[in-house]
Amino acid sequence: MAYSDKVGVTKAEKELLEREQRLKEKLKQTQNALAQKERQRREQERRKERAADTRRKVLVGAMSMEKAKNDPQKAAELRSDMDAFLVRDEDRKLFDLPPK
Repeated sequence: MAYSDKVGVTKAEKELLEREQRLKEKLKQTQNALAQKERQRREQERRKERAADTRRKVLVGAMSMEKAKNDPQKAAELRSDMDAFLVRDEDRKLFDLPPK
């Protein structure tokens, strides 16, 4: 039974109780909206970090390939490293490595 349904509750008390319920509901909605915004912020930050990580990998790879292009010894080292590192056949194929 709600407070406002009890016998002996004045109109003013009833209005205060109803206002309290509305405020509690608004607080809950505001907290939910804030939590949603925080989740979105974290997701955006995660996406930014992932993009930066991908960019770093691309740049390291480009540098390694450039060094290998100009130095046969570096090319052999890179090929050996890639042979040891890559396990998926489709990845190995990109570097003309035999399947494992």
